[in-house]
This record gives sequence, C-alpha cells and structure tokens, in this order.
Amino acid sequence: MTSTLTGGPETEARGRRRKLVIGGSILAAVLVIGTPIILKLRGSSDDPSNTGNTAPAAPEETAPAAGPVITPSDGGGAAAAAGSAAPEVAPVLIPRKDAEVFWRGAGDTLGHASLTNAGTWKNLGSTGSGIGTPPSAVLAGDSVHVFWKGTDQQLWSRTYAQASGWGEAKNLKMGTIGGAPRAVAGPDGAIDVFWWGVDGQLWNAATSDGSSWRGPEALGGKLASDPSAVASSAGVLEVLWKGTNNSLWHQRYEPGKGWGGPQDLKMSGLAGPPRAVSDKAGAVDVFWRGAGDRMIHAYLVVDKGWLGPEDKGGELATEPTPTITELGAIRVVWRAKDGSLGQHWYTGDEWQGPQKVALGGINGINGIPVALGRPSGEIELFWVDSGRQLWHAYWTPTTQWLGPAKVS
Repeated sequence: MTSTLTGGPETEARGRRRKLVIGGSILAAVLVIGTPIILKLRGSSDDPSNTGNTAPAAPEETAPAAGPVITPSDGGGAAAAAGSAAPEVAPVLIPRKDAEVFWRGAGDTLGHASLTNAGTWKNLGSTGSGIGTPPSAVLAGDSVHVFWKGTDQQLWSRTYAQASGWGEAKNLKMGTIGGAPRAVAGPDGAIDVFWWGVDGQLWNAATSDGSSWRGPEALGGKLASDPSAVASSAGVLEVLWKGTNNSLWHQRYEPGKGWGGPQDLKMSGLAGPPRAVSDKAGAVDVFWRGAGDRMIHAYLVVDKGWLGPEDKGGELATEPTPTITELGAIRVVWRAKDGSLGQHWYTGDEWQGPQKVALGGINGINGIPVALGRPSGEIELFWVDSGRQLWHAYWTPTTQWLGPAKVS
C-alpha cells in the first residue's frame, strides 16, 4: 500500500527547492556524476570550534603518516576496526554507457559485472583477494576507482576502465584504518576518501589526479558509524555520520575556507549510519533508521541551513540507501522486516511511501539493497545474498518492479 507522508512546516520550502533544474548525482555508493566539481588538496582542522569561517593552515608536504594509533579510550573506534555496516554493492553509472557494479564476493574477492543500457550483463567475474570490507566506487575521468579496507587493515585501491580493463591493486599507505572507506569524486579527477578511524575520528585522504595521494588527515569528531560524503558543483563537501551520542553530525569543506569543525546537528535517535545524496546546487538529503526502525529524513537547503528531522515511517530491517536521478527524483530503498523491498520516493512535489514490494528473493539479502538511478528515470536495484552472490531487479515507469534475477 502506498501512503503520502508530509513533513513539518519546512516541507513546502523543500518542494520549491526540488523544482530547480538538477544536474544529477548518484550516491548509492557515495558517487556524484556529471557535475563540474572542483576539489583542491585540503587542509584539516581538529578544533571543533572551527565552523568553517576561517581556513585552516595547509599541512606541509610530508610522506603519509603511519596511521592512527589506538588509544585506551578510542571514542568508539574499536567498533570501526571490527567492521562496519556499509552497503555490500557499489554501482557506478558511466554516462551514455554501462553501469559498472562492484561487490565483495565469496572468498573476499572483488566481484565485478557490467550492466548495459539494454539490460544485459557482461564481464562477470571476480579478481584479487583480501577484500576486508564492502567496496566504494567512484567515476573520475574515464576510470572507475574502487576502494576497500583490506584484510591487512590497510586502505587499498584499484582502477577499472572500459577500454583497458583492470589496473594494479595498490596499497595507498594510509596506515591502519577502521571502517569501510567511503569515496566521493568530481569529473576533474579529484577524489576524497573518508573513513571511521580506529581512534574514533573522521579521517580523509585526497588526490587531485587519481594517482598522487595526500593524507591521512584526521578531521576530528567522535564517530559511531561510517561517514557518508556528498559534493556540490561549487566544490563544497558535506560529510555526515552518527556520533557517539546517537546524534547526526556533519563536517563541511568550502573552497577558500577549508574544513570546518565537527558539528552536532541536534537530530538524535540514530539507530544506524546516515546515507546522503545531493544535487549540483548544493542541496543535501540524508536518511537513517530511527526509533522503532522507521525511516527518518533531514535535508540541507542552500541559504536556509539544515531542516528536519521528518519521520517517514516504514518497518526497516536494514539501513535506508538513497539514489537521485538526473531529473532530481529520489528513491530510498531498504529491506523490510517481512523480507519484502521497502521504498520511499520523491518526484519534486511530495514524498510517497512507505511502500512494500513483494520482490521474490530479497529476503535472502546479506547486507543492504542499493539503488542506482539512470538519466531516463529507471532504477536498478542490487543486493548480495548470504553466499555473496549478486542479485538484480529494476524499475521503469511503465513496468514498475521486475525481477529479481541472480547475476551469473
């Protein structure tokens, strides 16, 4: 059954904001596509009082540090070292070409398959070993960059290009990391990778060319979840996470100002990590599982600040994962407690849902379902079962949901 839910007094303002022309981004795996982002090498500030009004001093050019040191009181970082609840699948849309899909496969290998615009699969296989967390993948230039924490606790990366195939897997020499790395990229080749450190802080590594890395940098904070990062066309980064007080926290980077300090948004009751998407104008929507396993929503409106939280309902058994199409439509998916697919969606005027879809096979999910929005408005859905096999279903305006099918 579909129900229409409205939020508080801010809902109408949010609706007007969504009627702007949106250039599109997809952040199911923390990915922005088709937006002219200019990301520079960044300094950092560990001072929580720094709200971004002044730019922190740029760090000296030094070799990567040996990595964070675990202290007796690590601010919750021991949980990060033990593993984190990141989505198992990292899909990347190549404009006007295929969708490249990556996941942690059986035997801790890196699974990969290509889904064409025609809906056929190719290049199915697995590569490498020692994949310790679900991967994060972003498009930078003509190459997809895939990141993961290895079973050796190090940050690893590998590139894939449709024309040339796989590059060599590389240890980025960032020292011991905690949770699964989450990446965001711009089409100019700049990439930022964030992770939940073993000391409980937010950590960052960055590159402007995809090969020469800077970091690691400690950005502060006391994390209790993996971070979620988004970017706007102006080069502004927003990183969000669940704090150790179960509240929604964020940290912001602005060109010319640098990193602001960690800030509590005073939205409490997070039962899991937040997941965010953004449009090129800088508006951000963030979702999380709240009290009673209901989906909670907050959003950033440019020149108005953060609004929310809004209770959108639902009976969530996994964390919600959003995607945004180039038309600005948002779809949020999760596995419901009865094993069905749960979803909310937003098309520019109001939120719809929660709705449950009887999609066979989804009750075998191992982890979190992930959606990928195409420019046409079609939605691809991926998940990994308990045997780490990839499954796929899809939605079109005319057929609604079709599938699922195991990718083999």
